[in-house]
Amino acid sequence: MGRITCEEVCSHCLKKVNIGHPISECELCHCVIHMKCYKPSEFAEINNLNYCARCQCGNVQVRYNPYKFADCLDDDDKEVCDESYLEMRKVSSVLENCKSYSTTDLNTISTS
Repeated sequence: MGRITCEEVCSHCLKKVNIGHPISECELCHCVIHMKCYKPSEFAEINNLNYCARCQCGNVQVRYNPYKFADCLDDDDKEVCDESYLEMRKVSSVLENCKSYSTTDLNTISTS
């Protein structure tokens, strides 16, 4: 009796992704590509996450957050007990959750 296997296929070159091949995965649609296909596939790193060309169009908002690394640290980690790490996490949260405004929206806010 044959067994059914689920194999990943590179969404760019359409070749099989073997165990041990370095890959990149889109954060939204979870398609997978070989790392050697990264540039020609137009994958891009936005906000420290990888996105395929399809998902980049209008689905991802580019944000500047130099403190994003602070979100990855555990509260139990002894280094986090430092007050500066807690402050960086607060700033990172504010930058991640900030809203973008059009010029019209800003003018409306400033005249209110």
